[in-house]
Amino acid sequence: MAHFTASADLVHDTTANLFGESASWTPSSGGSAQVVQVNFNNPDKSQALGDLSAMDWEFTALDTWIEYRLDQFPGLATAVANKTAETIVLTDQNGAALGSFRVTKTMKVWDGHTVKAQLVLIP
Repeated sequence: MAHFTASADLVHDTTANLFGESASWTPSSGGSAQVVQVNFNNPDKSQALGDLSAMDWEFTALDTWIEYRLDQFPGLATAVANKTAETIVLTDQNGAALGSFRVTKTMKVWDGHTVKAQLVLIP
């Protein structure tokens, strides 16, 4: 399993560094800010599904989320599970602000080593 974990970490780090965004989290319980590169999904338009029985069907993803490694943001999943208000601040690779987001849910994905955090933009 160690080889799989090392490979999964390598793939995550490579995609996060090439295509990802910078995420900063300061625990609401106190402590210093933690900054890591994450994979960020922020759907902003509908996706056509093609001709399904001559009807124009669309899929609109509703969830904004990030993916990060289990060893990053220690304590975030527990804090969210305990219903504390946790905020992630995202910036793009050029340093431009993408916004502040409330973390509403976290879950481990299929590999057990990657965490997916659902986000809601804070206006």
